[in-house]
Amino acid sequence: MKIVIIICRQKRMASYHLPTGIGIVSACLKQAGHDVVMVNPNHSLEDYESLLEKEFERHKPDVVATGGMGFQLNEIRFITDIARRMVPEAIIIIGGPLVTNVPSVAMTGVPAADFGIIGEGEYSTVELLDALETGSDITAVKGIIYRDKQNHQTLNQTAARPLIDNLDLLPMVDMEGLGFDTYAGLHRPGECAPALILDSDTRVMPLLTSRGCPFKCTFCVHEAAGQRYRCRSLDIVFSEIRHAVDTYNINALLIYDDLFCLNPTRLKEFCRRIAPLGLRWECSMVAKQINPEMLKMMKESGCCCISIGVESMSPTVLKSMKKGATVEQIELALTQIYEAEMAVWSNLIFFDPAETLQTVDESLEWFSNHPQFDFRFAKIGHHPGSLIYDEAVKNGLIGDQLKYLQSGNCEINGTSMSADDFNLAHKLIRRAQLTFGYAGRIADCKIDKSGTVNLTCCCPYCGTAGQCRLAGVIVNLNCPSCNRIYRAPVAKRVTPSPNAAADIDRLTQLMKTESSPDRIYDIWRRIVAINPYHDEAWKQLLHHAEQKNNYRLYAVILRNLLLIDPYVSEGFRKMAEVLTFLGLDKRATKYTLKAEHLNQSGITQSTATFSPNQQGGSLKSELETMIDMKAPISDELF
Repeated sequence: MKIVIIICRQKRMASYHLPTGIGIVSACLKQAGHDVVMVNPNHSLEDYESLLEKEFERHKPDVVATGGMGFQLNEIRFITDIARRMVPEAIIIIGGPLVTNVPSVAMTGVPAADFGIIGEGEYSTVELLDALETGSDITAVKGIIYRDKQNHQTLNQTAARPLIDNLDLLPMVDMEGLGFDTYAGLHRPGECAPALILDSDTRVMPLLTSRGCPFKCTFCVHEAAGQRYRCRSLDIVFSEIRHAVDTYNINALLIYDDLFCLNPTRLKEFCRRIAPLGLRWECSMVAKQINPEMLKMMKESGCCCISIGVESMSPTVLKSMKKGATVEQIELALTQIYEAEMAVWSNLIFFDPAETLQTVDESLEWFSNHPQFDFRFAKIGHHPGSLIYDEAVKNGLIGDQLKYLQSGNCEINGTSMSADDFNLAHKLIRRAQLTFGYAGRIADCKIDKSGTVNLTCCCPYCGTAGQCRLAGVIVNLNCPSCNRIYRAPVAKRVTPSPNAAADIDRLTQLMKTESSPDRIYDIWRRIVAINPYHDEAWKQLLHHAEQKNNYRLYAVILRNLLLIDPYVSEGFRKMAEVLTFLGLDKRATKYTLKAEHLNQSGITQSTATFSPNQQGGSLKSELETMIDMKAPISDELF
């Protein structure tokens, strides 16, 4: 049969997560004698709809297959609707975690789909197509859901398919079909796994050597791969690696396994085999597994980065997430990785059901006082198949599952926090993320013909120069020598609205008619909201708080000013001084650390760039809601 497999679009010619599982399904179909074409829209700049129409018109498939995560439901429907319009007689099959975890919801939300694959799809898809081609009984095919021929709305589901015991029986991933050659070269420093990407010559291979996870973290989705841990033999794994190296000039491995290092004997053998190939590689580990001897062995074999599940630095939240690790164990693992001169790739995840303002503060205080670990921040997602999703459905937090998935928003308030506290927590998280983190001195800054800003920065740890492209508000680099992560001291400026000057002039005139200090303060605050870079306004706000002897308000204003430029060493020194005066010595520590770091690196302020197409967005929102002098000011704000 002629089969076209469509991969959901995540990016356009940029770093993204390549779904290797669908590449194995393609390989199985080819092995069974089918004519398979894979279309990867991530490797095209063309309009999505036009691209799909052209591919369906060109290939005229008998079967169209696609799939993805729960919150890709709308895109999966988009793909299948176009398929139904362009090739109305084609059989349409969907799969992936969406179908596996909520099969009936998926089929209802994707009305063009004829069949859904539940669980591991390699054998189910081949058997289904064989049954359809030969006219056999499809009810004998395990692990599928399908529409009744008599009533399109009626869904039938067959018996569950057991997990594949021997992963070595599966063929090698269809690298050509996935577009490995293009994918390998899409990554740039600061993208993908930190420390893995040295420069534009780095070519990345995604690699999955095992399936399954025996742990039960409440936010994770493992239904498709199951909880039973199964490994591919290293002979098979290295055959795949050597093929990728020889065919696609791969020089870096991004290992997708959730628990790559669960078996120490297997890890040791992997290190022995990978070392002669001279590849850089990254993997995931559990904090409790890590020890200095293991890290030394991994580092010597080319490992440059380790991802560990930190998620929170609040004991209450870690227990709620069922992480099975303590703050002390996580701290020890992070320190050992740092001392081994390897990068850490990890998240702090907020808004677990047990989260409160206090637990948010615990994680943020830890992060701010340990700036050498520059984590990504994330909000917990309620994904189908996770325990927190099931609880949210059970408790009525998620009412209509289909509407929830169609919304595309997996970040809901599943905590007991009020709406005001929930919104305040978001602001505190964003402020900590923007403000803290070690930076390296900029040695060179060039703008190419496309307008892209290319930076060369000196590592604050070892002094080695590293390169990156300017993208986003936070610009991370990884040192090519010591592998540690740091930031470029860049504060992206937003462009005030076209009416800003006139509005500020109007407020300035209004100020001349006011005699109340509080009213004048409020006018200066409104000016800052219009133009966050109005130096005189900031000066007057600080002066007003000082005249009132309101040093808590003074600290809040200064805290907001540091949001504008988080690389002004004198501002951090002053903040530490004010907090110490207020008796908040522990809160002052992180500002002292940042001031000392900036001074040692020779950084006095950021190198600012302007974004003419941005009108302020979240930054203006932060400043517009700056604490009023009459409002209560809690310690968490510092």
